[in-house]
Amino acid sequence: MITVEVTRPDLRQLDSSPGSIERFARHRGKVPTHYRLLRIIIHPDSAAYDCVFEEVVKGKEDTVDKKFGHPRFYELTGEEEELHSVKNHDYARGGNPLGNFYRVSAIKKLYPGFDWESPFGTAMDFMLKQLDAAFWMRCQKLEALVEDVPKRLIDVSVYSKLGIILCEEEK
Repeated sequence: MITVEVTRPDLRQLDSSPGSIERFARHRGKVPTHYRLLRIIIHPDSAAYDCVFEEVVKGKEDTVDKKFGHPRFYELTGEEEELHSVKNHDYARGGNPLGNFYRVSAIKKLYPGFDWESPFGTAMDFMLKQLDAAFWMRCQKLEALVEDVPKRLIDVSVYSKLGIILCEEEK
């Protein structure tokens, strides 16, 4: 396997499509033609991409670029990968990629008798996720890619109101 790092400033003259990134990485890393692009890893915290190439084994070339599943499946998977990346920028950039889960989990542990499985507890859980994201973005001085801090705080307000309604319905 060969990994080539491509920084976004390297791509100033190119668009940031996967094809452009691959061509640039092949040229920069002098990647032999018998290697194929396996994946592009986006590193939003360092403004870089890692292009991972793998060698094509002789005799298996005909199946290397073929995907045998439904084409729409691969389109949806690509869309999910992009959404995961941009959302993770807002929830965890500069820290653990799963940081939002660990931070919210730590907060929930402070209330051992609280019923997190109840509808009210679920609303509070969703609210904590948004509140944590707002705190993280502020402390890391992040510019949001998906929802900025004011929008996150609107979500917090919505979940608070839903919590009030759920409390009222419990009576």
